[in-house]
Amino acid sequence: MNTGVIRLSPVEVVTTLFGGGTDKQNLVLFDFRLPRIVISLLIGAGLAVSGCVMQGISRNALADPGILGINAGAGLMVMLFISFFPSTTA
Repeated sequence: MNTGVIRLSPVEVVTTLFGGGTDKQNLVLFDFRLPRIVISLLIGAGLAVSGCVMQGISRNALADPGILGINAGAGLMVMLFISFFPSTTA
């Protein structure tokens, strides 16, 4: 939370989290960095759960998306999307 273009020291991060930071620090921390961190954690947890479900359903500890054809289906959908929705630039 303290690295980036605008650097915040760990003391500034803690102070801002408890409501004592400046407007600039509040903007950087609460509007830019924390939402990205939370979304990253949720995406990682979702991928972990989906992997566990896939391994549980297939009863294979080494299961991957290729076993169920998810890779091929995703590739097909990408090709269909590209063919039906070409570039929007003129």
